[in-house]
Amino acid sequence: MCDGADKRPSLERLAESVEWFVAGPPAEVTPFQLGERLIRLRHTIDLLELRFAREAAAFAATDEAIAQGSTSSIDWVRHQCRMSGTAAARSVATGETADELPASVGALDEGTIGFAHLALIASTARALQRSGGAAGFDERSLLDRALEHSVGRFAFDCTHARHAG
Repeated sequence: MCDGADKRPSLERLAESVEWFVAGPPAEVTPFQLGERLIRLRHTIDLLELRFAREAAAFAATDEAIAQGSTSSIDWVRHQCRMSGTAAARSVATGETADELPASVGALDEGTIGFAHLALIASTARALQRSGGAAGFDERSLLDRALEHSVGRFAFDCTHARHAG
């Protein structure tokens, strides 16, 4: 205890830090600095979204949701985490597919794409795998488009890739 190490679980420390950050007064910064803060804040949220997705997928791989009376793990995540069904399903699916998309996860880690881009890549990969077109899935090609396009435009790219696959 005297070594200065914080023995609280990391999620508890994170939650306390977030609560402290949110409760604090807004930083007095220039408009340019505010823009830079927004980019950094969004990247932090994207990293948390990926962590949430991975843990939601791990939860979905268990029978705990059924044991607690839910009809499915997505239904449990929807209700318990106060999300829409679409957002819960997107999180679980992205978490289940993330390990198959190392370049895309790396791009998210670096901040060159956001979680929304990653979720679209993951859903496209899953759709092509289910349709038997997995051999035609090229993560790098899709990631290159994600790096160039807004999320809205990239959704169109993913739709096109599904039809082509």
